Amino acid sequence: MEKISVFLIIATLDRGGAERQLVELATRLDRGKYRPVVCCLRRKGPLGAELEQAGIRVFSLGKHGKFDLLLIFRLALLLRREKAQIVHTWMFTANTHARISAILAKVPVIIAAERCVDRGKRWYHFLIDRLLSGFTDMVVAVSEGTRQFYRQKVPIPSSRICVISNGVDYEKFSKYQPVSLPDGDLVLACGRLTAQKGFRYLIQAAFLVHQQIPEARFVILGEGPERGRLEEEISRLGLDKIISLPGETGDVRPDLSSSVLFVLPSLFEGMPNVILEAMAAGKPVVATRIEGSVEAVVEGETGLLVPPAEPEPLANAIFFLLKDKALCEKMGQAGKERIKRYFAVEEMVKSYEELYQALS
Repeated sequence: MEKISVFLIIATLDRGGAERQLVELATRLDRGKYRPVVCCLRRKGPLGAELEQAGIRVFSLGKHGKFDLLLIFRLALLLRREKAQIVHTWMFTANTHARISAILAKVPVIIAAERCVDRGKRWYHFLIDRLLSGFTDMVVAVSEGTRQFYRQKVPIPSSRICVISNGVDYEKFSKYQPVSLPDGDLVLACGRLTAQKGFRYLIQAAFLVHQQIPEARFVILGEGPERGRLEEEISRLGLDKIISLPGETGDVRPDLSSSVLFVLPSLFEGMPNVILEAMAAGKPVVATRIEGSVEAVVEGETGLLVPPAEPEPLANAIFFLLKDKALCEKMGQAGKERIKRYFAVEEMVKSYEELYQALS
C-alpha cells in the first residue's frame, strides 16, 4: 500500500507548545501508512535536529517579512514535486502562507490547526482566516474553547472544525526523579516571556506570598521580549533573591520534579502544554480561569483556578497550596490520573491518524 504523504508546516521549530506537539505527532505517526515531512517557513530551530534524527525530512524555506509571496510559490512547487497528499498547517503564519501554497499546488487535503484563543489578532487576520477556510477540509482546534472562539470569529461550520487536544508522554514526566531538591518551597512557571503569559502578575503575587512565606522561591523559565520589563518589576519589588529568570530550557523535567507546584498566569491560551506536563509530573497547578486551562485543570481536584490579571487571588491560591503539602500531593496524583485518561500522547496521534484517514 502506498504511504500517504503528510506535510506538517509551521513557522519555526523553536521550543514551544505547538512545536513540541508537531514533533510528537511527526515522530509517532504510523510509518507503515504515512510519510511525514516537516516544513519550516522561517527556520528549523532546535527541534529540527530531533526530527532529522528520527529520520524525518525537514525543509527550511527562509521566509522574509510578514507576507512572503515568493515563499508561497516556492512552497507550492515543493508540494507539487513531493506529491503531497495532506497539508497540515500550524498557527497563523503557516495557516496563511501554506494554505495558499496548497491551493495552488492542488493538494487533495488541507488541514489547518488553530492552537490558541488569539485575542491579539486584528480584523484582517480573521478576514484571511475566513477567506481561506472555504478551501480548508478541516480546522483542528486544540481545545473546545478554541473551537468556540473560531466558530464565532471566522465563522467556521461545525462540520469543518473539530477538537484534538494536546497529548503528553506520560511516562517521560511521571517517572522522572530529581537529582536534588532545593532549599525552600519552589514555585515554578514556564513559558515565553510575553505579555500574554501574565508573568508580571505572578511577580506581583510573589511579593504578597513572600510576606507570609519568606522562604518560598519562584522560578520563571523561558525567554522573550518581556524579559527586561519583568526584571525591572522584580527589582522594583525587591524580589531579586527569591525570583529567578534562568532562561530557556530544553528539558523542564528537573525543575518540575523539584517544585512544589506549577503556576500559569496567562491572559489567554489554547491548551497549555506546560500545564499538562506539570500534571503528568504530579504537580498541582494554579492557573487562570481561561479557555484551555479550565479544560485541563479540575478546580479543587487537580489544582486551583483564579481570575486573570489579578495578583491577589493568584497569591492566595499559591499561599493556600504551599501551606497544605498533603493537598498538593493529593492534587498531584489526581493530575497524573487525569493526564493518563484524557491527554495521553498516543490518543492525540491516534485522533490525527483517524482524521487523515477520513479525509484521504
